[in-house]
Amino acid sequence: MKFRRLVWLEQAINKARDNFVIEPLARSRLVQRHAHYAYNYAIKVLDDHRIVFDPRDREIGARLFRHGDWYRNEFRMVLARLAAADRNTRDKVFLDVGANIGTQTVYALVGGDFARSVAIEPMPGNLDMLEMNVALNKLGDRVSIVRSAAGERTEQLTMTLNPRNNGGHSLHSGFVHDPGASVEVDVAPVDEMLSRLQIAPTDVGLFWLDVEGFEPQAIAGARSLIEAKIPLFVEFNAKTYGPAATAELLKRLAACYGSAYSPGNELRPPREFAVDAIDPAYLQGDLLFL
Repeated sequence: MKFRRLVWLEQAINKARDNFVIEPLARSRLVQRHAHYAYNYAIKVLDDHRIVFDPRDREIGARLFRHGDWYRNEFRMVLARLAAADRNTRDKVFLDVGANIGTQTVYALVGGDFARSVAIEPMPGNLDMLEMNVALNKLGDRVSIVRSAAGERTEQLTMTLNPRNNGGHSLHSGFVHDPGASVEVDVAPVDEMLSRLQIAPTDVGLFWLDVEGFEPQAIAGARSLIEAKIPLFVEFNAKTYGPAATAELLKRLAACYGSAYSPGNELRPPREFAVDAIDPAYLQGDLLFL
């Protein structure tokens, strides 16, 4: 009985320490400032995986530092919608275009939801952390990393860098507010990348696309996936595309997909979104096409 009381007391003390000392300290400006500027890399150890990130990064790094995940609940919601639509992904490829440091690739594989992943990313700093995360979670035999940006054709383009957000670099002119330097990156169609890896469109269970305003060009280079109706989760930036390009993109998608979840989580036919292209402010956010 005394032993149980001691265990309970120890647990209570540890919980109080975490709630009233550790957590407030971790969120304090002093610790945040130290973490964000002192080190190039940090590692977060979580229940089913570990993740390497840049603690100086104001978006992905900051969220991982504070919360331990980069929109994993949203990823789980997408998987739930695929399951509800009888889309089995466990023996499929997760296609991660704009993979950044690999958070979604890690989530896709450590949970057993996909057999393997193709992670497409052009930026050297992000690629370093992507490779670390693949190795750290022992996923090397299940991940193919492609060092390229996704576009409509094979070429070299200028990537504008976001000095505060490693996931905010963009090939779209004017997308980055208060831009930093720029670099030349290789660009290739997704269809060509998959062909080189000997992956058929029907091998892909989910096409995950987040390329900071360059989505129309990436989709144009992934025609075989779109025509095969492979589920597409895309960060939609209609304000960036403009009404004409938005309408053209929606027309392309509506020709292949029968339904889509809007940013407001409404399930609608994609053709209805063409009306929203008149007011692109509505079409800002994540869309899932099925």
